[in-house]
Order: sequence, then structure tokens, then C-alpha cells
Amino acid sequence: MARHGEPTVPGDLRHARGLLFGGPDARQWVLYRGEERATVRPDHMVVANTGGFLEALARQGAGPVLVPEWLAGDRLASGELQRLLPDWEGASLTLWVVWPNHDFQSAATRSFVSWILEQSAGIALRGR
Repeated sequence: MARHGEPTVPGDLRHARGLLFGGPDARQWVLYRGEERATVRPDHMVVANTGGFLEALARQGAGPVLVPEWLAGDRLASGELQRLLPDWEGASLTLWVVWPNHDFQSAATRSFVSWILEQSAGIALRGR
């Protein structure tokens, strides 16, 4: 970002080396500000299917990344990462944890569900 300055609108990200999450077809970011939508396709990109890897690259200055705030929250708080375009956000994600509905759940299942809830702190959750 140093070469092109800090972005003020989504289109400014076009010239960045984008760190994109997804598979081989991931080629763009879709950002939202209320009902407004902006699609940005960076000129140069690194694509990976591991958000933690991309977040680590961003900490090393490799380029901007769009990751869930819960993944980067500690680094944002410490100043290792900086939130760009604070009025814009990525699409919301749905996280499902499904397990058998019975009274005798295994300790491993209870432990996993507790871990998921800890990891997703700050994400809107809905129980059934």
C-alpha cells in the first residue's frame, strides 16, 4: 500500500497486490456499505484457501487482505494490522455447527462446540 497510498474508496485497491481467500477462481473482492456494493479485481493477486496464511502475509506487508474480523481482531488491536476502508465490509458468512441432537453428547463434541463458540466471538450467532 505504501506505493499507492492508503485507499479512500474500494477502487483504490485495484492497484494493490491483493491477498484473496478462496480457490483458483477467486479473482475479486466484493465489498458493501449499506446497500452499496463495490467489486474490486486487483491487478496483482495471491490466492490461498487459508485465511491465517493470508493474514500473516498482510502482517508482513505483502498487500491488503479481506478476512473475518474475528481472525484478525488481535492483530488489529495490537496495531500489527490496520483496517482499510472502515465504512466498507465483506459479505457476511454463515457458520454452521451440526451435531446429533440427543442428551448424551460426547465430551469431544462438547469441547469442539465450545471451541467454535470461542473462535467466533464477535460473530452474530443464531441458535436453533
